Amino acid sequence: MSFLKNIFLPFSSLQNKTYTHIETNAKSQNNENTHKNQMSAFPVRKQASKSLSNLPVPVELRRLIFDKTGIDCARQSDLPAELDLSRTEVKDVSTLCAVQKLNLSCCPNVVDVSALGTVQKLRLSYCFSISDVSALGTVVELDLSHCANVKDVSALGTVEVLDLSRCTGVRDVSALGTVKKLSLFGCRNVRDVSALGGVEKLSLANCQNVKDVSALGTVQELDLSFCFSVVDVSALGAVEELGLYGCMGVTDVSMLGAVKRLNLGACIGVTDVSALGSVEELVLVGCTGVTDFSAVPHARR
Repeated sequence: MSFLKNIFLPFSSLQNKTYTHIETNAKSQNNENTHKNQMSAFPVRKQASKSLSNLPVPVELRRLIFDKTGIDCARQSDLPAELDLSRTEVKDVSTLCAVQKLNLSCCPNVVDVSALGTVQKLRLSYCFSISDVSALGTVVELDLSHCANVKDVSALGTVEVLDLSRCTGVRDVSALGTVKKLSLFGCRNVRDVSALGGVEKLSLANCQNVKDVSALGTVQELDLSFCFSVVDVSALGAVEELGLYGCMGVTDVSMLGAVKRLNLGACIGVTDVSALGSVEELVLVGCTGVTDFSAVPHARR
């Protein structure tokens, strides 16, 4: 039972190879100019283009990309569709807008990500310097986990897969009701989740200030593990997969009989599970208050 521990599709790993460092010097530039002069004697169709794809990639970024991946990029059009620059000293990422899958996790110098709205899958986890994400609403899959300085996520309602785990600066999530897969794991300042009923897969695990979950009955997969303030779960009977692990305030589970996969592990306040006989996958590990398991012989305990 996954309960949304990882809602992001993994970025394909690039092959690890060792490459020699490319140095741009005057000699190589002179050779290139000589070659251009020789070729100028032949008629060539000139194509003037103002496309961003023809803009050069800064030398420092070219070297960084080459050192990390072995790919030499002179222009944006040379950039690969998938690029992993995680754990590097990269700072200016404005020329990476043509990359489809971009991993910038653990890049402490990245501040301005306003040019990355055209990236399809973008990982910015542990980028502590990032605060403004208003330009990223068109990204399809966005990982902002552990970006503690991000506060305003009102522009991200059109993102399909969004990870805001441990974004402790986030308080207002009212604009995220149309996100398909949303993780708010450990967002301790989030209280009101009444707008999130349209989310298909939602993790509120360890959101200890969330109390009212009555609006979440239409969520397909819902993880409320370690939500100590949650008491009433009577509205969640239509949820297909429900995680309540460690919700010690929950006592009445009589309305959860239609849930397909239910994790009540360590719910020490639960005593009566007689209504859960139809649950296909039931976890009761650590439910010390339950003494009668006759109605749920298939339960894992």
